[in-house]
Amino acid sequence: MKKRIRQSAFFVLALLLAVGTARAQFGSRFRQRTDYFTSKVQIAGSRLAIQNLEQAKRDIDNEEFAAAVRLIQQTIDKYGNRAIEVETNRYVGIRDYCNKMILELPKDGLLAYQRQFTPYAENLLQQGIKDHDPMVLRDVFYRYQNTSPGKVALRTAISVHFENGQLDPTRDLALLYRSVYGDDEDSLGPLCAMIFTSSFLGKKDELLELKESLSAAKLQQSIEVGSESRTLGALLDYHIRSLDSVHAKKPEPAP
Repeated sequence: MKKRIRQSAFFVLALLLAVGTARAQFGSRFRQRTDYFTSKVQIAGSRLAIQNLEQAKRDIDNEEFAAAVRLIQQTIDKYGNRAIEVETNRYVGIRDYCNKMILELPKDGLLAYQRQFTPYAENLLQQGIKDHDPMVLRDVFYRYQNTSPGKVALRTAISVHFENGQLDPTRDLALLYRSVYGDDEDSLGPLCAMIFTSSFLGKKDELLELKESLSAAKLQQSIEVGSESRTLGALLDYHIRSLDSVHAKKPEPAP
């Protein structure tokens, strides 16, 4: 099993890192993950976060974007794991709420955010890459997902977990990538990571669901790494057939 993971890791790593330094463009075409829930767990202590965000909204209305984005980022850093009530008995995580606010900023506001915080995110990204530390890389994404280093950090964290043979974290982060950025131009690496981990874990249903959810154009997208060349759909079909073969070889239980 570990040998298969190592062999596949080179393939997935190449895909994940091929555009790892590309500058991501952010906009409404990316699907923003928002987790709603109806529990008051972690609500206590978020009053200051609400005050910060209310002030940030006033700053946005006054086009004082530099001040607004500082408050939003401070709220992510200090209260990101808490929640606020957005409707009666409907709560949302503060980190998700703040990142949605950033995505909805006017163009000048988004540029102000990226000018201020991309350097911080880039420094942390380089530290995570140097130390090969997926926790640092995950932190970059959670704090700065609307900067290009934040997106690169998530892709790199996926590759580090996969290289280490940590299948569940690899799969979870690949799913997170897809929920935040959709099936964008940089998604081949995360999608391949999902395919390999689901295959290694024997989760045929997940592979079938993934195939069903991908567009025809995405399934026809070519994957070329070294001498390997196939479509994403062909890769999915191969792993689905492989699991069928494994199940077919299992002996029948004794009567």
